[in-house]
Amino acid sequence: MNTSDSLPPALAAVLGERFEAELCTAEKLEGSVCNSVWRLLTACGPLAVRIGGPSALQLGADRQSELAALRAAFPISPAVLLSDPVAGWLVTEWIPGRHWSQQEARDADNLRRVAVLFASLHARVLPAGVRRLTMRRTLADLAAEPDPVTESCLDALEAGAVVGLCHNDPHHRNLLVGDHSALRLVDWEYAGVGEVAVDLAEYANAHHLEDGEKALLLEAYRASGGRVSQIQFDAACQLCRLRTALWESAAAKKQS
Repeated sequence: MNTSDSLPPALAAVLGERFEAELCTAEKLEGSVCNSVWRLLTACGPLAVRIGGPSALQLGADRQSELAALRAAFPISPAVLLSDPVAGWLVTEWIPGRHWSQQEARDADNLRRVAVLFASLHARVLPAGVRRLTMRRTLADLAAEPDPVTESCLDALEAGAVVGLCHNDPHHRNLLVGDHSALRLVDWEYAGVGEVAVDLAEYANAHHLEDGEKALLLEAYRASGGRVSQIQFDAACQLCRLRTALWESAAAKKQS
């Protein structure tokens, strides 16, 4: 993980030459366990700069797939301006706006808006270059112990599952309310083509939605053309809780 308070010299040189970046204005923002994030002023306006650390790859990120997913999901995703998947550098447009609070993420109108966003994302033509993911494989990669309940949930999720482009980490800190109240999703490093019920379940779990709120989210998703059954949604919610616990345990070990 890059913990420096300045941009890597090689990246700074590229940014200065290509974008006429005002490097003295580079503002380091709150990042994540695995990445450093910057806001940088340029002659063309502000940019977002992400510097990925090696632990992200060890925890399931895929830089080449991330790049393909970002391009396929635009304009739900930010526009890519510069990338180096090997070095982990990613430069995108800066999206003006703000994040919702946890409470706003549970608001009924906002649940409907998120449902429309998910349905639009999941309906896109499956893009080339984006990795294929299944919850079964993800749990195996995270060393989940065999369990009859988990196996039953996996079977329920997979039965007739709709597959589409998924963000896989859709919580309020990765949602931005931009111009004209448009919703945009950032942080696509765990994106992939997989069971679309997982995005709905991850959002429900991340914001501790109650039963009525879950029902509203699923109903609005279906009304927008999405196809996820109640059984698949319930199974995905349970599996996502397990995935999160395993991922957080693995992340803690990487940071220790």
